[in-house]
Amino acid sequence: LPASEAGGFGQNDVASPTFFAWIKQRDAGAALDASLAILAATASQALAATDRPATPPLAGFLDEVRAAFPLVIEARIVGPDIDRMAADFSARVYPEAA
Repeated sequence: LPASEAGGFGQNDVASPTFFAWIKQRDAGAALDASLAILAATASQALAATDRPATPPLAGFLDEVRAAFPLVIEARIVGPDIDRMAADFSARVYPEAA
């Protein structure tokens, strides 16, 4: 609105895109964490199935993955384990939110 119609102050009815961007960034980050959790669980299974160890720099990480996501020996629901591991990944980025 022109200053003459807004009581002397310019009015801006455009919403700040920052809030929308933050929500989208948070959702994209959560999707990335879930994807990385699935990838980590799959890689752990593949290493076990082929009887191969992790490379030395990743051995500690593989232990963490297997603690959160035990090897699948028989059929079980794995969703809760993946969710827990994704939450662990998120806590590494935002430790104050954990």
